[in-house]
Amino acid sequence: MIVWIDEDERYNFASRLLIERAGHSISLISNATDGYSTLLNAAQGDLKLGIVDVMLLPGDDRDRFSETNTRNGVLTGLVLIRELIENHPEIEWKKLITLYSRASDPAIVIEIENFSKEYGVSYIKKSRILTPVEFLLKLSEKFNLG
Repeated sequence: MIVWIDEDERYNFASRLLIERAGHSISLISNATDGYSTLLNAAQGDLKLGIVDVMLLPGDDRDRFSETNTRNGVLTGLVLIRELIENHPEIEWKKLITLYSRASDPAIVIEIENFSKEYGVSYIKKSRILTPVEFLLKLSEKFNLG
């Protein structure tokens, strides 16, 4: 199973369709609170990949994903991944997670890249140029989706 955490269903529709047509089931989650529990449960079962948007809605857990912790939602996905890695180190998250972001502010991009290096998780930049096919190819290269 692939867990995709991103509230922007329209933007990623074509990519999701290609992944599903390649034979993978996707659970689409729209906020960090539900994403945390879904990724944790799936990692103990059949999680093949977690795709986590960096800028996310917090969901119900306003303590863990507070405006202060997430910088008003700009880095919610990083907080989500950090919480999973720090609270569940027995799971090899770096083999299961990719960050996905459309951030263009150089300071935010550097923060995402630094986080990716520090925690060993993959990072794919969203862009108008990155087609759904190219996105699927990047995922296939990094996570052996076949």
